[in-house]
Amino acid sequence: MTDARELVNGRYQLIEPIGVGGMGKVWRAYDQVLERDVAVKEILFPRGLQDTERETLTRRAMREARSAARLNHPGIVTVYDVALHDGAPAIIMELVPGRSLAQTISGGVRLPPERVAAIGVGLLEAVAEAHAAGIVHRDLKPANVLVSGNRVVITDFGIASMAGDATLTASGMLIGTPSFMAPEQARGREVSPAWDLWALGATLYAAAEGRAPYTGTDLVSVLSALLSDEPEPPVHAGPLTPVLTGLLQKNPAERLGTEQALEALRAVVAGNPPADAGTPVTAAGRDTVVPTPGLLSTATPPPEASAARAIRVTVDTAVSGPDVSGPAASVTVVPPTIAHPAATKGADRLAADTAADKKPPSPRRRELLIWGVGGLAALGIGAATTFLLTGGAGGRDSGVSGANSAASRGGAWGLAQALEQGFLVNAVDFSHGSTPLGQGPLFAVVGDGASLKLWNPADGRNVADLTDAVEPAESMVALAFGPDGTIATGAGNTTLLWNLSARAVAYGLLGYDRAVKALAFSPDGRYLAAGSEDYVSFWDLTKAGDAQKTGRNLTFVNGASVPGTVTSVAFSPDGKTLATAGFDEPVRLWEIKGGAPVESTASQAYGDGANVVAFSPDGRFLVSAGADNYVHVWDSANPRKPVESALLEGHNGQIFTVAFSPDGNLLASAGDEGFVRLWDFPNSKPLTDLTGHEGRVTSVAFSKDGAVLASGGHDGYVRLWRRK
Repeated sequence: MTDARELVNGRYQLIEPIGVGGMGKVWRAYDQVLERDVAVKEILFPRGLQDTERETLTRRAMREARSAARLNHPGIVTVYDVALHDGAPAIIMELVPGRSLAQTISGGVRLPPERVAAIGVGLLEAVAEAHAAGIVHRDLKPANVLVSGNRVVITDFGIASMAGDATLTASGMLIGTPSFMAPEQARGREVSPAWDLWALGATLYAAAEGRAPYTGTDLVSVLSALLSDEPEPPVHAGPLTPVLTGLLQKNPAERLGTEQALEALRAVVAGNPPADAGTPVTAAGRDTVVPTPGLLSTATPPPEASAARAIRVTVDTAVSGPDVSGPAASVTVVPPTIAHPAATKGADRLAADTAADKKPPSPRRRELLIWGVGGLAALGIGAATTFLLTGGAGGRDSGVSGANSAASRGGAWGLAQALEQGFLVNAVDFSHGSTPLGQGPLFAVVGDGASLKLWNPADGRNVADLTDAVEPAESMVALAFGPDGTIATGAGNTTLLWNLSARAVAYGLLGYDRAVKALAFSPDGRYLAAGSEDYVSFWDLTKAGDAQKTGRNLTFVNGASVPGTVTSVAFSPDGKTLATAGFDEPVRLWEIKGGAPVESTASQAYGDGANVVAFSPDGRFLVSAGADNYVHVWDSANPRKPVESALLEGHNGQIFTVAFSPDGNLLASAGDEGFVRLWDFPNSKPLTDLTGHEGRVTSVAFSKDGAVLASGGHDGYVRLWRRK
């Protein structure tokens, strides 16, 4: 399920993706029968499952979604329907306006204790309703909590489990998020309501402290701390501290029960916090502790289990670090598919011998190979235990091919600012220098609702909001900064050039009636190219002065028809070549001759359809990326016979945006998965993943000095990343 306008179950028309996480992708959709907006969640299963395993998981997901549909509480997203679509379950749910709690506390934001307590009351009341029906959520975390006004809503009960079920499904799947997961859940014990109480405590802790109770640079460190260390005492929670301490008791028998926690939280809201949250007495606070083979189970494996056995742990999202704004790691355990004695010779050799996955594992879907003589051992136990972490997130070593972010040419990058835009971001771009609006470079942002904002990256100040300057029929989807500071925007079939001094539109560009998808200025600023449906448009802006003086629109000088939709346009650094691409359109090269684009004879040599193209700063390489989840690198030393010199692998979803640093040493790529990957481009190695966005990342751009990387996405944020 990847296309908008697709029809699910004969009635739910997909409109646009609004979120993606470890267990699936969420779409805004329209119910054509009841004529209302809904949310459709497509369940995503781990790769490499056998048909029987997939069928088992499908049946289970359908059954659990139907169970969740029985819940009727204002604090729980209502499940309307469940259906099979393209062989995978699709859960149709209530569409709740508002932001997730993860977005609210993005960038380490801390909420007042009283506000956190009020959120906790809403969550506990909803959780109590589910527990009364025998349903345990299993993955409660800030990303699964929506805040809409005074309403607090829990999402994703469609992947919940019946209390008392074994932790692992028949396929070996364990669901949870290490930074918010109860210790007994990580050990693979029987499902219990106490799991949710711990997760709720961890969620409230994150809201009050600005970080999760357990953080680390990788999955192993988080799980190790979870199982062996007490959480750091809260320092900002104030009157909430006794409640958080009570909910985060490692022994489920000592954990606060639902009623006790509710009473304590209500007292905090009322301004009469208890000195002590009490002693747990309710059954909800106890764990039945029935061992099952789990992620970190110490149980002795069955006799048939070989000493040479590997368990693969797939992490679909980033391990939560100090910034809890992004989705934390969701763990999935799938049955071992290979066992090779080379593992004792080193993690790299074992990874190379993983024949079950022909392609290198996606760094987004990190693989932890836990090797143990005599079977699976507890984390940190056993002299013959080796850990291989493949991939990366949150600004740490990707672990692929020996890449080391700390020692790499790119250095370490971290989040500097998260700037809320108030709309879905479609494109970002930096100015080449100072503009009439400020004494330094700015960056521009466009998005839904005809929105255009300009920001100062130095201090995160909103310099100008030109959203109300025009009223185009559609949202702005394309943006480009010219070398002289001119801004071009595209919305619907309208392309506008802006006069920043006047904070108004200077003139429009006419000559076609197709929806604009992409814009690019030539390096000298003379030409502007636009990609649209079935057409590449081309303007000579040397005539713009007359148009601006007279207030008349400028008609394009030339163009070319293409059979598909052009979603990306890019000029070569010398301005002599234009590259175009589209998801249903091959990568094409155009030579600029006589002020017009002429398709190159080498055009078809650059591969099939792609969502985006970009030239390296030296002009030698062209990169393309799209629906196949790869970044293709083309060496154009001989432009008439380009060679695919590298294939950058690791993404596990469509790629929609790429950008080079000005020195050409770094390449940023991003898309459906909600993170930005940085590559050591000269060596074709991944460096690090920058996490924090929720949902698709639509645009990335480096500042002209290479010091700042901006990323924007459907979560409504632009994140600014800097070298640490």
